[in-house]
Amino acid sequence: MKTRTHQRFKWQSVEEMHLYSTLWNSKMEFVLDECTCLETMLKDKVFFFNESHLTKKAYGLIAKIKTIHQEASGLLIKINNHRNKLRIMFNSTESFDSTWAYKHEHRKLLIKLNELLGDFKLMKTGILRTVCDAMKFHKQRRIA
Repeated sequence: MKTRTHQRFKWQSVEEMHLYSTLWNSKMEFVLDECTCLETMLKDKVFFFNESHLTKKAYGLIAKIKTIHQEASGLLIKINNHRNKLRIMFNSTESFDSTWAYKHEHRKLLIKLNELLGDFKLMKTGILRTVCDAMKFHKQRRIA
């Protein structure tokens, strides 16, 4: 019989939440930059894809890049708004409910961020494999 393992979530202090929000902001900006870089790389290697019959896969990956770019930009806006709401935590006259809501919003953003970063990582490995396969095909064709 397997026992369940529960992931415990410890509430962080205000300083820790500010630090995490800042890190999330930089991660999302990095993801946005990577998306534009990967998209230009795929569009520049169109010649290789046409020769290796990976054109449909490349266009599918470009569409996936655009969706992740939109999700990341939306999440970046939410993270910036979340960072701006941090003053609630510093103000001691605010009620417990608003503090509790902020902490739960922080946790939801953490979950969304981890999901997006996982999807981005899978997409990036798929893109790099596809580009590598296309370049290998082109190189083999050139040698033969």
